[in-house]
Amino acid sequence: MSSAATSPIGYMVNHRGGVEGTQGIGYDYVLGAGGVYVQSRSAHLVARIRTSCCEVRGLAPVDEKVELPHGRIPAHLFELGLRFLQAAPGAERFFAIRWDGHGYRLAIPDQEGSAASLTYTPAADAVAEFHSHGHNRAFFSSTDDEDEQGNGDGP
Repeated sequence: MSSAATSPIGYMVNHRGGVEGTQGIGYDYVLGAGGVYVQSRSAHLVARIRTSCCEVRGLAPVDEKVELPHGRIPAHLFELGLRFLQAAPGAERFFAIRWDGHGYRLAIPDQEGSAASLTYTPAADAVAEFHSHGHNRAFFSSTDDEDEQGNGDGP
């Protein structure tokens, strides 16, 4: 790495001799032999996915991955959260899975949801967040996009 993260977005190139570039605070674009990847990391999650496939000669390959440093999230926590969403099918609702330093926990914060909106207090140390859109189809709204501008604790 050539410098410390100061920008929300980092740009890196995976040369055969190692990665060069600047890591971002929120996420990075990584150019490798197989194309362009987006990666983000926090204390609770590391994710890298390819967004554009192309051959770039002379660069080293980049692997796609999703890692949870604390291990797998127990399925019963996700199932409990899903039941919470399903209990109010006409309203938007939110839950998170968080890491409390000892284990994963379901977090359902105070919230107010209607058929087309949702307000809540974000969960501390969230590993994954989920929300329903009531009877509406699943989509990324502009509010969702604005909410997902980094993972909160840097690279």
